[in-house]
Amino acid sequence: MFDDYEEITDSLVETLLRNIRQGKRPYYDIEQLQDVCDYLLDKERVGDADTVSDYGLRLHPEAHELMLVRATILTDYSRFDEARRLLEYLEPTERENPELYLNYGWLELKIGQVKKAIKYFDKAVETNNKTHLLTDIMLYEIGLNLNIHEQFQHAIGYLKTFLDGRPDDQYGLFELAFAHDKLGNDDIAIELYERLVDVDPFYESAWYNVGILYNKKEEYDKAVAAYETAIAINKEYPEPYFNLANTLISLGRIEEAIDNYIEYLSFGQSGLETAAYQYIGECWEDLGDIEMSARFFELTTRLSPEDPKSWQGYAISMLELGNNPQAIAAIDRAIELDPDVPEHYLLRGHAHYNMLRREQAFRDLIIAIGKEPNDIFVMLNVVRVMHECGDIANFFHLATEVEETLGKTDALYFCIILVAHSGSPKSMKTNEFVDMLLDDFISSRDLGIFRQVYNDPLTYGFFADQRIMKKLRNAGLTFD
Repeated sequence: MFDDYEEITDSLVETLLRNIRQGKRPYYDIEQLQDVCDYLLDKERVGDADTVSDYGLRLHPEAHELMLVRATILTDYSRFDEARRLLEYLEPTERENPELYLNYGWLELKIGQVKKAIKYFDKAVETNNKTHLLTDIMLYEIGLNLNIHEQFQHAIGYLKTFLDGRPDDQYGLFELAFAHDKLGNDDIAIELYERLVDVDPFYESAWYNVGILYNKKEEYDKAVAAYETAIAINKEYPEPYFNLANTLISLGRIEEAIDNYIEYLSFGQSGLETAAYQYIGECWEDLGDIEMSARFFELTTRLSPEDPKSWQGYAISMLELGNNPQAIAAIDRAIELDPDVPEHYLLRGHAHYNMLRREQAFRDLIIAIGKEPNDIFVMLNVVRVMHECGDIANFFHLATEVEETLGKTDALYFCIILVAHSGSPKSMKTNEFVDMLLDDFISSRDLGIFRQVYNDPLTYGFFADQRIMKKLRNAGLTFD
């Protein structure tokens, strides 16, 4: 048997494989062949491990150790029936071998029988506690594979037991942190990732993941520091640049965000190129350079012509540049790709208003509402478009048409009250009329909608009215 993997070199393995393929019969004992198979499986060279195990069983046809390796390979190849038959053949003589139960566990896990897999894994641990045939690495491997199969809750117990004996093991800490991360146990995950980087300050993936968690918790400065550390460790690691750019936007550091998106794009095919170009376009829009924004969104329409977000972004740029026909052409393409997005119809309605096509605009706004009739923010954006385009006086006409087809939803009713309160049309602004509508809403509708829209700029005047606020507070509504 080789003392450890350091004695198994690629050169040795390639020589063995070449001899096997050339029909030569070099002799290796069972343990040597098992070690080579394990080495190849660790490197995910399943095909080569298959070749070696097959050769080993021709040399040693009754070698149970190699049969167990063979069962692992058959499971990797999804040849489950063959793997199970082999394990059942071995079971009478290998009942005290934890590898038997591990193999059963891998098989059941891969076919989705999680409860059976856990039963076998527990049996493997129990057997190994008596026989000590395997090292505690078995616990790590179980936890790792459960994570791979997204069984994070089950993984935690095995990984914790593993770390009880090896509290500073980097890989165990990472997998345990990852399991908590995926389960939404953010504080525990952060604590474990930070414990890991105390052990190994150069563990770039841990810095990257903790950055994601801090960003999720809106602790943006800590997220930036974590991403920057990951980049400092490995400047060829694309993902932290992308996430760093996103976080910098949250901090209002738009120019720096653009620089990091561009750095991310310099790596080539990293998976989020279209999104990066889209976000750069949004950054230039935030900076007020609409022409530059339009260039990037136009680029995304060529890079990903089947992505409706690219066409929507380009339409927004064209709308702001006053190129309404081009905006309509772009949003028509977005609608063709995804007809269920209300914002597409709001944009096209806005462009039609700009071109004095009121009937077409009206039709698009009604379609937008129909896509999400209970979404208050879609309704607010309809009000916003009509106000910006000077047609708010016709809102009640639109509301009547919507009510006839969709009913008076809470979202529609709130906007009727909002527009009446604003005095549009002027004849409608009477305290008595608004009071009547509001009292009816309070008595029969969901008041939670008021909290939803409290911070929207369009509602500032409404909530600044002390008479309105008194009515809402008397109804038991509070605002943070």
